[in-house]
Amino acid sequence: GPLSFAVDYECFGSSVQAELIEDGANVTVTHANREEYVQRYCDWIFKKSVERQFGAFKTGFNQCIRDTLFRQLFRHDELELVVCGSMELDFEALEEITKYQDGFTKTSDPVRWFW
Repeated sequence: GPLSFAVDYECFGSSVQAELIEDGANVTVTHANREEYVQRYCDWIFKKSVERQFGAFKTGFNQCIRDTLFRQLFRHDELELVVCGSMELDFEALEEITKYQDGFTKTSDPVRWFW
């Protein structure tokens, strides 16, 4: 059907619909309201859809580091690097330091296929 101000997504195997505006499932996206749709869709994707999960993460994170030296030592961008790691992946370095177990070796077919 036509695009509407509602988002359908899957949650634990069930189909769920979130309305971006009141009665959004019945409001068709048109040329005239497309900018509002994009704004509301992005707001839902990046904020509202993860609000509860992010709130729980934030609470736990703050409980762990509170006003510790850890928080005082890092700027926000440095803290992001500590928590998330680098976006650049060095697969050669990773391959060199990898330790295999459960019968796998550097020459095992699945290992070779992976690298």
